[in-house]
Amino acid sequence: MLDASRLLKDLCCPYEGLASRLANGDVKDTKEHLKIILFLASELQAAEIVASKPATDAEELDASLQDLRVIYETLKLPDPAGRDARDTFTAVQQQVDVLLKQLPETHVGDPAFKSSLHSEQWRELEKINSVLSAEYECRRRMLIKRLDVTIQSFSWSDRAKAREN
Repeated sequence: MLDASRLLKDLCCPYEGLASRLANGDVKDTKEHLKIILFLASELQAAEIVASKPATDAEELDASLQDLRVIYETLKLPDPAGRDARDTFTAVQQQVDVLLKQLPETHVGDPAFKSSLHSEQWRELEKINSVLSAEYECRRRMLIKRLDVTIQSFSWSDRAKAREN
């Protein structure tokens, strides 16, 4: 039961407290069992849909590396291969500074954050970013799941059943 509970938590089960009740062995109601089965079945369907789509080259590349390449192309900088993160972002910052000097002074306002971050602050910022990204991913999956269930509910109507026959 503990593994199933952990699975429900990892999949961001939208049913309030169901995963913890499952871990404690408090799920005895047939309706709650059906909720678990419905949720897992819909997750499986979503996974099959995602797996059936062919992956493109852009999806296979690491998202952050892809973003960095877009930045480099936009700023017309040479390929960042072989550089560490500090050198890469220093080059980006220098190019942005050069481009900003070419703009009129009223074009860009003062920055909201005026100091620089040290390595510990960057690590903390990366942790915050990964937590927020995971939460947004969970929300995206839940919205897709809601859309899928809504679309499925249209097939449950009497008119839809009549059209199938």
